[in-house]
Amino acid sequence: MPLLPDGSRVGFSRLRDFNSNLFNTLDTIRLVFAMYDICIDEDPLAPEWKFVMDMTGFSMGHLTKLTNLTLMKKCLTYVQTALPMCLTEVYMINAPSLANQLMMFLKP
Repeated sequence: MPLLPDGSRVGFSRLRDFNSNLFNTLDTIRLVFAMYDICIDEDPLAPEWKFVMDMTGFSMGHLTKLTNLTLMKKCLTYVQTALPMCLTEVYMINAPSLANQLMMFLKP
């Protein structure tokens, strides 16, 4: 993971395939938490982590797959309160307007 001048690390994610029929919420959650585990293993002493999510290709079809809002809220609560890394900033780039609506529902 790239090291920024302030000593923090930055991670990047994006959709691998834009086809919403292939999108699986649980697999995506597993992948995200596996990525967090790798980040912690790679640099457990990083003072901060920043993540950039490229939302190119995210569509209403993807949004309809995120039907378990309780699970999504629990995941975000875990990231904010119990994840053993200091995640300070998350950026969403190329986000369609529906991504903002999704984040309003998911705020812990």
